[in-house]
Amino acid sequence: MSPASGANFTISPQDFAALKAQTAARLSARIQAYAITWTQPYAVSGGVGITNALTYGYSGGKGGSPHYYNTATYQPYTDFRIRPAMMLAGYTPQDVVSLIDRGAVAQQTLPTGNGYFIRTTDAARSVRYPDFATVVDNWAHPQGLNMTYLDDSAGTRSDYIQNTLHVLFYETGLQAVPGINSNRYTAGALADHLTSFGGDLLLSGGQMSILDWIHAGATASYGTVTEPTANPYKFPRATVLVAQYFGGNTAVEAYNKSVALPYQGVFVGDPLARPFGTIATVASGALTIKTSTLHQGTTYSLVASKSCSGPFTTLQSDISPAAHAYVTMTNKTGPYGYFELVEN
Repeated sequence: MSPASGANFTISPQDFAALKAQTAARLSARIQAYAITWTQPYAVSGGVGITNALTYGYSGGKGGSPHYYNTATYQPYTDFRIRPAMMLAGYTPQDVVSLIDRGAVAQQTLPTGNGYFIRTTDAARSVRYPDFATVVDNWAHPQGLNMTYLDDSAGTRSDYIQNTLHVLFYETGLQAVPGINSNRYTAGALADHLTSFGGDLLLSGGQMSILDWIHAGATASYGTVTEPTANPYKFPRATVLVAQYFGGNTAVEAYNKSVALPYQGVFVGDPLARPFGTIATVASGALTIKTSTLHQGTTYSLVASKSCSGPFTTLQSDISPAAHAYVTMTNKTGPYGYFELVEN
């Protein structure tokens, strides 16, 4: 997992084409995504991130069409004939083992945050700041997530966080982000910084590698393998990333869906990390369901039965979720064995 003498950080288009064809030939149509279990190579021919090349194909250096961006599908291969990819990568084998452990711990924990979105003194690398402000406006409310937007464009405060607990999202723009090892990250945390070579995992062109986020305790990250010219469309869009993750997508889905032009980038992390979703508990005869997966503008009913085949009784109807919010339902009507949330 760590660089060795004579290490090859890239793979040729010819060798990559053979690898992709061999891999695809062994997969059934049920397989919807790739987990890459190595740290190098992480680029095809030096300019295309290997996760994107596996997803869309090398395609003459452009890595295919990003038609997966911000879609609602949970079956990308079934719907688009693509398999989004993420690398289980790290500086050491222990970094990768710890990464997998964090992904497992994260499952459906329904965290509330915290998220930090920072406009730094580095103007060229802070081009995402309008979207940072929007995501905080959307989510920072009692039924949402604990989100904070920090603006240090004038250089009047620190442009990074340190010694901070329960970090769930951390998006910023700097060549290297100080203090990341002093923070404590929630299992399933996503963190990235807009810079030129964060995805050049073992070299990084003198900048901070996204593997530093993984070493610090994040569960997934993203960076580019070659100069992206500070184009915000080549980096995660916070409003999309948070919404897709909150809606129950895994890390590989949410991160891949959040980058409109991903061909220069690599996604690193535990692809199956999924902290959001639905939890049902029964206490003192009362059923409580908490979920992040319902869609605003759609109404739902909670139905129940003593048998999986029915008949089902409607317990609650006209459940209408608010925007960017958890929904909690409690019911004490009786001992049912099966419950469903159905769209009206």
